[in-house]
Amino acid sequence: MCKPRRRPPYDDIVKVECSPFAMTHWALQYCDRVEVMEPESVRNDVITKIRNLNVKYRVGDEESV
Repeated sequence: MCKPRRRPPYDDIVKVECSPFAMTHWALQYCDRVEVMEPESVRNDVITKIRNLNVKYRVGDEESV
């Protein structure tokens, strides 16, 4: 289940039936608009991938700007 942003037009709750792999990548595709609420394993996969992207792109590293 994903929880979209609270401001319109992203105020719906969406239930999706698919593989965990597909859900993770779908959520990442729309990461600025959705939040994975459950299952916890998919939520944790999304968090891990975002952390890895932060490292890869050195987010927060002032020299990379």
